[in-house]
Amino acid sequence: MLTNILSNIYYYIYPKKIPAIIPYLIGKNLETYLNVSDLHKIKLCNKELNDNIYLQKELNVKKSILSNYLQEWKKNDVYLYFKDTFFPEKLIKLLPVLPCKHNYVGCTDYIDGIRAKDLTHPIMIGVDHFRRPFITIRYDSHKPNLKRFERGHITVFQRYSDCKKKWVKCNSRGPLMLHDGDSTFTNDDKALIINNIIRLLCEKKIIVNYYEYIHNRQIKQTAVDCQLY
Repeated sequence: MLTNILSNIYYYIYPKKIPAIIPYLIGKNLETYLNVSDLHKIKLCNKELNDNIYLQKELNVKKSILSNYLQEWKKNDVYLYFKDTFFPEKLIKLLPVLPCKHNYVGCTDYIDGIRAKDLTHPIMIGVDHFRRPFITIRYDSHKPNLKRFERGHITVFQRYSDCKKKWVKCNSRGPLMLHDGDSTFTNDDKALIINNIIRLLCEKKIIVNYYEYIHNRQIKQTAVDCQLY
């Protein structure tokens, strides 16, 4: 019924015959099974669509809906890779997704190629082509002695695709998650970074570990003024 109505309306507005496939797709919602490229090809293969404003608007709406579906699907797919990791599910689902590019992974297979300017949001998550989840953060840290803020950045990722427990840091600049020469996270490190992410989101000072070697090696903590940008 809807197909016939659409065909009649288009016929009276634009006498040119509209290919039957177009109103059929729209009427049956079958265009949701096509990707955006397919919809463009349908338009290019049918010259009648070039002068049909109403049908083009309808296709644009459908393309937008389809694009949103695909983006939502990709987000849900990324979230699944964080399942059974140390990251709380409620926290992860608050964060936007950064689509991974091959240049993000370096020659050592570390995800150390993400730059601060690659992020469209201060904290983002993603999955690389090895199916390893990662989280990347850009922030400013206050330098009291310099009376200014300094740009910081860090990426934390699951080291192996088949091991949910081993996580490492890379491309680190700034005080967030300082280490004593080791990039692998301990259980304390995992708890600390979750705490610091929440602090950054709440605009509170982060907690930073540092080491003293006076009598024996001791881990001390201090609060540092940081902010997302």
